[in-house]
Amino acid sequence: MNRITFPLFFALLFAGAAGSTRAVFADEASNQFNAAKAQFDSKQYEAARSGFDAFLTRFPANTQASAATFYLAESLMFLKRYSLAESYYSRLTALGLNDQYAKVALFRLADILYIQGQYETAKPRLEEFVEKLPHDTNLQFVLYYLGDIAMRNNAAQEAEWYFAQTDRIFPDGAKAVENKLGLAWAKNKLGKQTEADAIYQQLMNSNSPAAAEQAAYQWGVALFERGAFQESVAAFAEFQRKYPASASFADAYRVIARCKGRLNDFDGALQTLTLISPPSTDDKLMKVRMLYGLKKNEEAKTALTDAERTATAAYRDEIALLKSVFLFDQRDWKSTITLLESVLAPQFDAAAGRMTLTYASLPIAGVNKLGEVAQYRAYSLLTQAYARNGETAKANAMLAEMQKQASGSDKTVLTTICTDTSAQLASIEQGGWGTGITRPPGSGGTGHRPNRPSDNTAHNGSNNGQWSPNQPPNNGLTAFAPITDGTDLDKFWRAMQMYDSKNYAGAAQQLEQILTGYYNQTVTPKQYSIYYNITGAEGKFDDNTFAKACSVLALSKAGLGDMEQAYAVLAAFASRIRMTDTVQKTLLQTTQQQLLTMSGSANNPPGGGLAFSVLSDADQ
Repeated sequence: MNRITFPLFFALLFAGAAGSTRAVFADEASNQFNAAKAQFDSKQYEAARSGFDAFLTRFPANTQASAATFYLAESLMFLKRYSLAESYYSRLTALGLNDQYAKVALFRLADILYIQGQYETAKPRLEEFVEKLPHDTNLQFVLYYLGDIAMRNNAAQEAEWYFAQTDRIFPDGAKAVENKLGLAWAKNKLGKQTEADAIYQQLMNSNSPAAAEQAAYQWGVALFERGAFQESVAAFAEFQRKYPASASFADAYRVIARCKGRLNDFDGALQTLTLISPPSTDDKLMKVRMLYGLKKNEEAKTALTDAERTATAAYRDEIALLKSVFLFDQRDWKSTITLLESVLAPQFDAAAGRMTLTYASLPIAGVNKLGEVAQYRAYSLLTQAYARNGETAKANAMLAEMQKQASGSDKTVLTTICTDTSAQLASIEQGGWGTGITRPPGSGGTGHRPNRPSDNTAHNGSNNGQWSPNQPPNNGLTAFAPITDGTDLDKFWRAMQMYDSKNYAGAAQQLEQILTGYYNQTVTPKQYSIYYNITGAEGKFDDNTFAKACSVLALSKAGLGDMEQAYAVLAAFASRIRMTDTVQKTLLQTTQQQLLTMSGSANNPPGGGLAFSVLSDADQ
């Protein structure tokens, strides 16, 4: 009996001791976890990180191990130690998406990339999250991020879809205001201005002061982007009146200055810039553009030197572009070429007669790349410098590559730049001096031509090559004589050549032939009638080309000194376009401003021509 009892007694004794040890061990683990969690909750992230790390080292198999791993990673996130945080989140995703912490970890792996600005790398991870967890609460952030990435890539249609989904599913989510602003931006870009304005007005009338302030500022920006420059100035004046302590107060002045620059009110823009203290490098470079618009070239150069002295390496390319404009104006073609080649890095294959343009994809550490429009302006300037320097093969190859790349973009302004560049080359081949370039003394004419209709005008949407007509037939006539054969686009091309050469009578005659334009002086008030049927068919005008033809006709009449007819054409132009179309409305506004300028000094309007268009687009 005793031989049986004693072993049982010791077994029970040891079992009780082991149970007691496990209980103590469990209590210790729980206490250590809770202590670290309390530090995390009180935002003591370094102490929390250390606590959770110690917990996992001592209790790796504890039931709270995944929770400790998660909060350790979260602590690292708050400490901005993203790489290490990523390693812990990756451990959690290996547990499978049935684990609550693994779901959040999948989001964080995309979130880390987005926070660090690695948008293109973040995008596939965000899309993976949508596919795997379409009903997760973090979807509100994921959809917003995808919309924001699309917005940064100027993909308005894609951005609109993501923002609209976020607004539909999470109307009161954590990113509700930012998301609505993004949706309004996308609709504004897509020409849905009424819908965009409704969103801006909704936010401006909201009960949230912060939301109302953001919306008021962004609405002013939207008006600027659609080309409503006067309305933008008024909106920002109201914004500054209502929110004098806003962090965006000085930025409002910056957009006002840009608006005035686009309206050729360069003095007003300069006065606005003086209200910003201290001026940033961007402000100093804007001052350069405004001084150049006033033809105060020496002051502009001095301002550029001052900007360069304080600018960081990030501004290298923009400053180089501005310098190249001055060199081009001085007809120093070789220096212009050298400087622009150092930035754009074109590669010419002489044997194949081909130019390779890779600027957009060049990895340039620490340098702000030129915007796409400014990039094409730089390409155009380099193309013309090649032609002026007698490097015809390079010029033609450059133009061909520009046209090829622009055809793959949905930005009409790029096609327009290519068309204008082609016109410049044609003018150079005929001994002309091209758009906006002052003729040398004794060359027959000392004035500046008025702005081309495309100068300083933002375009968007595709025109299917409408502004790049084929070379018209020669017909044995001089280069700038009207033609009667060929398509409407061929005739339009010839009108542009005549306008470039200051043959305003020929340009007007050619355009009136195409548009079936007629000035009726027997009615009161006198009016200009245009009977052209817009179809966009092969060889015929689409809406945007029609608008540009009307603009050139009005400016040709002004060039002939007949301002009465010029304004009559402008009135006919306004009656035939869609005012909801950003491209056409902006072109109408620009033409009106040019006529106002020309009526004051028809032969020497300020801020005209190619060089200023390069300067004005440098921030795009």
